[in-house]
Amino acid sequence: MSKGEWKIAAKSAEGRIESLIRSDCWEMCKKSKDCTIYRLQCEITDNTIFRFQATVPNCSVEDVCLRIHPCGTMRPVWDSQLQSIELVDELSEDTLVIRHVTKARLLGIISERDTIDLCKFTTAEDGSRRVVMTSIVHPEAPREPSIVRAHTHPSVFIIRATHDNNVEVEAILHAEMHLNSVPTKVLETLVPRGIVKFHDDLKKSFQKSQHPPKVNRPLPGWIAVRSADRA
Repeated sequence: MSKGEWKIAAKSAEGRIESLIRSDCWEMCKKSKDCTIYRLQCEITDNTIFRFQATVPNCSVEDVCLRIHPCGTMRPVWDSQLQSIELVDELSEDTLVIRHVTKARLLGIISERDTIDLCKFTTAEDGSRRVVMTSIVHPEAPREPSIVRAHTHPSVFIIRATHDNNVEVEAILHAEMHLNSVPTKVLETLVPRGIVKFHDDLKKSFQKSQHPPKVNRPLPGWIAVRSADRA
């Protein structure tokens, strides 16, 4: 994929995300005290897009960034559903190619999956962070025989501060997992359960960590906001 091609892919994904954010067709499918999940049937791919909005208490945007960003070291430690995360290529200061590998589920009925995702990281003027993701083909990330290659349709993860010392996380998740042998009703409950588990794991990572996580390099696209800027 040339530089021009990945820029087009990233721009197309960003446009699709803006359309999904503005859509008024979302239906709530699960709600808890601090996490709400919505669903939207996609007419293009004939599968379900999920959206979740949740709160992570008593932390900063930077704290969550260090736990989420693939160039950090925290995600494989706290995310119980993630097998590994790997930087495949750094295309620019804010655009990376990342390989995500998820663990097998349902006692191995669902085997390991991986995706090769073009990830565009941005920092807004208000200090919020966003990463837009969409799958691509990359020569340095060939398929592995024991792992099913899934496909990420345009998706997004957003991190923003609230006014009460909490952080709001929001995501739109749309993927083709190639689970033809799994009944649709099972899938419709499996994905929301996975989202809730992700949120629970993220919150628990703050309870277990007594010190700020260390990072060996800047987080591409996610610029640290100085304390004076947040005042």
